[in-house]
Amino acid sequence: MQLYHEQNADGTPAHPNLNSITFAQFRPLMMRQVRSACKAIGAFLLFFVVLMVFMVVAAVVFATMTTSLGSNEAGVVLVVIFVYAIVLMLLPPIAMVVPVFSFEKIGFWAGLKKSLVYGFKTWRGVVAVTIVVGLMVGMVLGVLGLPFFMMTMFKALFAVQTSGEYAFTNSVWYSFLQYLSAIVYVYASYIGYAVMLVALAYQYGHAREKIDGDEFFDSANGYD
Repeated sequence: MQLYHEQNADGTPAHPNLNSITFAQFRPLMMRQVRSACKAIGAFLLFFVVLMVFMVVAAVVFATMTTSLGSNEAGVVLVVIFVYAIVLMLLPPIAMVVPVFSFEKIGFWAGLKKSLVYGFKTWRGVVAVTIVVGLMVGMVLGVLGLPFFMMTMFKALFAVQTSGEYAFTNSVWYSFLQYLSAIVYVYASYIGYAVMLVALAYQYGHAREKIDGDEFFDSANGYD
């Protein structure tokens, strides 16, 4: 996406033919994206660690409160509802760390702060994009992954059988078909998750334009 949208000073595409780009030209950008991915993974890990600590503290507080009231079941329900509310509120903004770290040369904490700002100010847009694209990807993966899951289920159920009626699950052709169905499912999964990342990237461009007034995908200076 960076190479595709990058422009020269006169507004012409910097890379009109992406097929002509060599690996040597692409390698620096690829290595930068690897570092950006590590930052994004670190941000997700930090988020879940903080969330787990918060859950433990909330559980202890609610357990103490409900014990004094004599209703432990109510405390458990309140903790679950409260945690789900926090996750639904914070997960969309934290998802913006992926495009922020990918498209900007920015430090970890500054990128995390900007991601939360963009995410909270365009929260409904992030949720809408995630739900719509997620449903589309889920339906496609459900259809393409059905043969693999069905064949795996049959093999798990009947692999221990030794009679001729179920011997087909241990045959070479059955294993080969299962292998091919697994390849289709894994490849479709990679494509589907890539579509989700592209959708988040365009949502990031919308947030950047809305908050900072920067025409991100139309900038004549390319990317940061």
